[in-house]
Amino acid sequence: MNQPRTTLLITLTGRDRPGVTSRLFTALARFPLSVADIEQVTIRGKLILGVLVVCDEPPDLTAIYRVITGLGSDLGLEAEITTGSAEPPASAGSGHVRGRLHVTVLGSPLRPSAVAAIAGRIAASGANIDTITRLASDPVTCVELDVSGAEPASLRNALARVAADSGVDVAVQRAGLERRAMRLIVMDVDSTLIQDEVINLLADRAGCAA
Repeated sequence: MNQPRTTLLITLTGRDRPGVTSRLFTALARFPLSVADIEQVTIRGKLILGVLVVCDEPPDLTAIYRVITGLGSDLGLEAEITTGSAEPPASAGSGHVRGRLHVTVLGSPLRPSAVAAIAGRIAASGANIDTITRLASDPVTCVELDVSGAEPASLRNALARVAADSGVDVAVQRAGLERRAMRLIVMDVDSTLIQDEVINLLADRAGCAA
């Protein structure tokens, strides 16, 4: 039976500057580690960089801690390391259907009550919201929630009811490279309801040629 491997969550916070990410991963490269997840956010010059690594063999925690805290001190950043464990991957055919999903919410306007209803339904399903990102704000507000631990079909049905009651649009998609590779194609047709060429308006907003 495969045993869970040790994981390390390394977090750097403080004033942002060029080269932080490069220096962190250069420091980690000397250890037998695999990158499992990365999240980096900068808000008004304040950096929050989190890296989850999996130890490929029993780690030298003392050496890793010394290197990371030394790097943080050199960069003027606060460094934190939290240990955990990574569960062995589920075998094929195990019936495991829960995973990571992207929940996209659109509203005009997007009311706090709608966000509360959607977040509450996600929590009630036993899932967790990992990150929230704003994709657009005018004239339609769009936010994307990265959700883990959800069963896609049941969450999609539950959020469809919430969307109808809250007056917003909600889409639920599985995370992965296939989703990121998708492209949107817009077909322009004549309309008596819209005076402008819609495809040109969309192209201008997207910064590309129609």
